[in-house]
Amino acid sequence: MATLDSVGFYSTERRLAASAKTLEMLNKQLAPMHVEAESVLVREVRFRPEYEKQLQQIQLNEQNKLLDAAAQKLAGVQQTLDNYVQGTSAQLSQRTQDWVKRQAELERAYQVGLLEVPESAPGAVRAKLAITPAPEVETLRANAAKLFGLDPASVADSYLIGIKNIQAETLEYKNRVTAEADSLEGRLNAEGDAMVAKVQGEFEIKLNVLLGSPAGRAYVAYKTAENVEFAKTLTFSSSEGIPSVLRLRSFAEQFMGAR
Repeated sequence: MATLDSVGFYSTERRLAASAKTLEMLNKQLAPMHVEAESVLVREVRFRPEYEKQLQQIQLNEQNKLLDAAAQKLAGVQQTLDNYVQGTSAQLSQRTQDWVKRQAELERAYQVGLLEVPESAPGAVRAKLAITPAPEVETLRANAAKLFGLDPASVADSYLIGIKNIQAETLEYKNRVTAEADSLEGRLNAEGDAMVAKVQGEFEIKLNVLLGSPAGRAYVAYKTAENVEFAKTLTFSSSEGIPSVLRLRSFAEQFMGAR
């Protein structure tokens, strides 16, 4: 340690190097005693107070230089990090705006299509597409393919017309077909009821004609006689000498309305 100069005492690297050399010399002296030291601890080095104060100030200045260099390096790294964060935030904001814009364009294109039609009636867009020249239609398909990210060959008319217009056409078609079906159903029901009433009337007329004939009256009498019941105990009292229950012809004529 005595070989160190003034600068060496406040230089950590030189003090550690001197300590390592001291440890090597010490272990050479301890070797005959089969003892080995692991480290050398310097507890204190004393100088005159004014010299000690000066050395401490020099060492403090060196440490402050190292601290200033580290702080400067940290500031540079922090500035680089801040620039990176600001650049990332700017890119994020720009890309977010781009995606919002693209999403809005896609939403509008999917909903209302690519054809500008002032008339909002169902089928107006499809009618305009039908009369649009072929070169303009191809241009619209190319724009739709670029906007939707599709192959131009796969862009159908539905992409140009839009979901809202197709829904309006579907609703109009449904209402029109439903109204026509309801009208047809009402007419057919009325015709069917009229036919049933006609057939029913003809049936009842023919039935009445048949029931009014002798055979029909006999049939009615036969069905009526099924509901006739005589008392279980019969009392025969007739001035003609023949019980009335045995005069079947007279009963039949009464049932048939002959009398």
